Amino acid sequence: MKRLLFTIVLILAVVGFAQAQNGSVSGGSPLQLISTTSVLPATNTPATAEGTDFGTVPLSTTVSQTYRFTSSVVDVLSVTAANLTGDWVQQSPTPFSITGVNATSDFTVDFTPTAAGTQTTTVQLEVFNNTTFLTENFFFEISGTGGAAAPIIEVIGDDNLLVTPTVILGDNTDFGNVVIGNTNIRSYTIKNIGSAPLIVTNVFRPAGSADFTVLTLPVTLPATLAPNASFTFQVEFAPTAAVTRNAVIGIANNDANFSFQVSGVGVAAAPDMDVIGNSTSITSGSNSPNAGDDTLFPNTDITGSSVAHTFTIANNGAADLLLTNVPLVNITGVDAADFTVTATPTTPVASGGGTTTFTITFDPTTVGVKNATISIPNNGVNDPYTFAIQGEGIDGVPVGSELLITQYYEGVGNDQWIEVKNISSNSITSGFYNLCLYENTGTREGVISTNAPVHSVAIGGTGAGGLILPGEVVIFKNSAAALPLSGNLGSGLVTSTSVCTFTGDDVILISTSTGVNCYNDRIDIIGDIPPPAGFPSNWGVDKSFVKGCGTTYLPSITFDVSNKDYIELLLEEVDNANSDANVALGTQNIGTTTWTTTWSNGTSDRTRTTIISGTYTAANGNLGACHLTINGTLDFDSNTTNYVQVNENLIINGTFNLGDQESLYSVNVLDPGGLPVSISGTITKSETTTSLTNRDDYTYWSSPVQGANISTVFSGYRQSSLYYWDMGAVNSNGTGGNQALGEWIPAEGQVMKRAKGYISQGPFAGSYPLQATVSFSGTPNNGTVDLTNAGNDIVFNNNGNSLDDLNLIGNPYPSAIDADEFINESNNQNSINGTLWFWTHQTPNNNDPDTANEQYTGNDYACYNLTGGTAAVSGGLEPTQFIGSAQGFLVQANSTLEKVTFTDGMRVKGSNTQFFKESNTKNKKSAIKEKDRLWLNIESSEGGASNQILIGFFDKATDGFDKLYDGQKITAGWVSLYSKIDTLKYAIQGLSSFTTDKRVSLGFDTYIDDASVTYNISIDHIEGVINDNDVYLVDNEL
Repeated sequence: MKRLLFTIVLILAVVGFAQAQNGSVSGGSPLQLISTTSVLPATNTPATAEGTDFGTVPLSTTVSQTYRFTSSVVDVLSVTAANLTGDWVQQSPTPFSITGVNATSDFTVDFTPTAAGTQTTTVQLEVFNNTTFLTENFFFEISGTGGAAAPIIEVIGDDNLLVTPTVILGDNTDFGNVVIGNTNIRSYTIKNIGSAPLIVTNVFRPAGSADFTVLTLPVTLPATLAPNASFTFQVEFAPTAAVTRNAVIGIANNDANFSFQVSGVGVAAAPDMDVIGNSTSITSGSNSPNAGDDTLFPNTDITGSSVAHTFTIANNGAADLLLTNVPLVNITGVDAADFTVTATPTTPVASGGGTTTFTITFDPTTVGVKNATISIPNNGVNDPYTFAIQGEGIDGVPVGSELLITQYYEGVGNDQWIEVKNISSNSITSGFYNLCLYENTGTREGVISTNAPVHSVAIGGTGAGGLILPGEVVIFKNSAAALPLSGNLGSGLVTSTSVCTFTGDDVILISTSTGVNCYNDRIDIIGDIPPPAGFPSNWGVDKSFVKGCGTTYLPSITFDVSNKDYIELLLEEVDNANSDANVALGTQNIGTTTWTTTWSNGTSDRTRTTIISGTYTAANGNLGACHLTINGTLDFDSNTTNYVQVNENLIINGTFNLGDQESLYSVNVLDPGGLPVSISGTITKSETTTSLTNRDDYTYWSSPVQGANISTVFSGYRQSSLYYWDMGAVNSNGTGGNQALGEWIPAEGQVMKRAKGYISQGPFAGSYPLQATVSFSGTPNNGTVDLTNAGNDIVFNNNGNSLDDLNLIGNPYPSAIDADEFINESNNQNSINGTLWFWTHQTPNNNDPDTANEQYTGNDYACYNLTGGTAAVSGGLEPTQFIGSAQGFLVQANSTLEKVTFTDGMRVKGSNTQFFKESNTKNKKSAIKEKDRLWLNIESSEGGASNQILIGFFDKATDGFDKLYDGQKITAGWVSLYSKIDTLKYAIQGLSSFTTDKRVSLGFDTYIDDASVTYNISIDHIEGVINDNDVYLVDNEL
């Protein structure tokens, strides 16, 4: 092999400093100060309390202690540690650079004894002061004793909790209530956390009910588990009677025999009734009517007006629900005569999700608040099912309930707008009401009530003489407003006014007067009132608020931004709105909108309650809704990149299909890490590979839905070639590569676990090359998804070989995710290195049976981190910032936390076009923000051997190793170009911010023996400030 060394020179300026520095070292839990010396020998006596005495540790078992350096100066300090030898390993201090008094840097020492007896070594911490260029050493002694190797059994439930002998919630020993005739299966993982082989000779039920069964084990007994190895078994509970059943599960092994209790309750099949109003469940016995679940009816005129609310009865039980009274729905109470059942439900209601509806009409005959109780006798648990309803009868439409501020918009510069709607059935005289503005300290309590507004404008409409017609929407704007453009506005009358010069900390109100009593005569208000000596909050800066689903459509003389009576919008949603949608200024439709062949009540958006009754396809455009119910067909399998956005609730009673590049974005836009969107029903999500050369080409997958059986998804595929990766398994047959740990485990017949990665070959049918499409059916995944050490899903072997810490995971959502957000998530920052590897299968298969293990090569992994992406060693495209739905990929664990987290906050609406399944992506790269980066290629003059690396410059990176920005090469091809940090080779390197004199050491390896072959290093492409600077390649051997 030939090696050459180059240097990229980008010109780095050196600055001098002068000052002293010091600090202290502590350890243990809680932290205690360690007595250190600045010269050898160390004089402390190792002690358990301060973490310097590791105690007795079984052979080949690792125990870790973390120490903390604390600065006592204001200077910038660089903290490093000298390497330890023998059975001691010291991790690099993190962070490397600290600034200021009490700033800290932590480092860890691992002790893995290989021989019995006590061992002692000296830790050397080096602290370099970047002001004085002085280095201060901190020496202290640590010791530990190697004990005899021994196995240790550990049993973990599905929820990553250790199983104890007693039944507790959360560790899978409580099987809960199970209907007779049904089953519940729980999984348990047996793991050897000791240092000697664990031999499991039996897993059985020694005592208890025969309703519990240990299912067929995935291993042959006796099973030998090497340290850190594990296997998972399952216990099934199939109750035969409606009683509580208990049993004991025993595990015979060469550690202490382990047993634990399991418990479950058999229950008879029974109906389970739920009543739903406005897509919200109404608790039986509720005595608090509210608008959110339609139990609170709006104010209704006693002359010629009525309001009807429809409610849904759902049966979530395992037996048919019978409504047992005549009439089926009873109305009782002092005001029962003001409420009428105008549409009756049907009975019985089928088990397992059957529904029926009924309608209550409020038609008051006298003025006042009216109360009644709904009672529905039934054969379920809640018999009768009751809840209170309420409405108020009014005589005419009084002042104070006619006009409503339905939208607020405060954008960039002069972009300020207010939308007002006439919510009454009357035409309102022009100028009877005024829109008014109070600013700054004039909004204070006690001030606003005694002063006139700074600006006001009379409110008029398009009717004769300026009448504001029933249901009319009018909008007011800053005369210099640039956005939204006219094409994104509704049809409401537009008036320019100085009222719309608010800045986000003001008060805007509707009043019948404009003098000193303006505030006291208000009928509606939006804005914060500070206390007498206080200052207004920035409640409305760079925001838009709109009325919509879940909000009241009644004026209010008080306002609190935290009570969520407005829906907050992103400014770009309003700027890009469909003019017929509620998010558009000038449009405000109240109530549900239904699609049959067109919209019944304005275009749906994420502020609306929406029903799909006909067939809506992706060709009709993106679909947004707050509450979305699909009774017909929602077909987004149309070869587009469109998406369905649901903000709060999704109910699928009909058909919902999603294509390869279409997405379901079920995320609360303004609170993506909060309460997840509620989803019931099933989608079918299709995923299509790029061109596969032959059936042996593998694809890395992850399921975007719950409960998908891998053999069903890949029914036309070789079942024996469906696998998942177990990094904790011993590589016994060599298919796991050339490392001692890690093995491909057959996955045939398994339910695909959320966020876990799987692989498949191509389908049997078809003529290759071809593109293959598979379909995942189930309830779509959403909310936070954690993948842990349970079932060896995330494994950190911690043996010094980083290739023994690679884990196969995948995007669990039916939408793309932002790779940068995934890398930056707090659990992921603490648990994995920041580089992601994507399988491309660029290299042709080697069909030689004598070299079967070389048919698939590590050269085919492209990689990505916060610096960017590089193509695989074997070529192809580089990954970009977005990871497509159902995409599987590798991460490298680096912590005993062993936890990877996906959240809704990582999801994106579009950008679902990149999926590394073979040598190309689905589509062109999505546009991403430019960074300061350059990609370098090397190519041989003959044979086409090539390789790529990426160098980037970032404020948050250093010139040392940064796990979020630096990605190692995990293999090398015929030619390999790399940058270097210390002795390690990197495919991606992120350095500190770009300066005009920066040097980067490069290396180049070739495995081509022909000395006549030449090599060309070139810039593939560049971004950011590098476009305006020169880059020099220096050959140090010439």
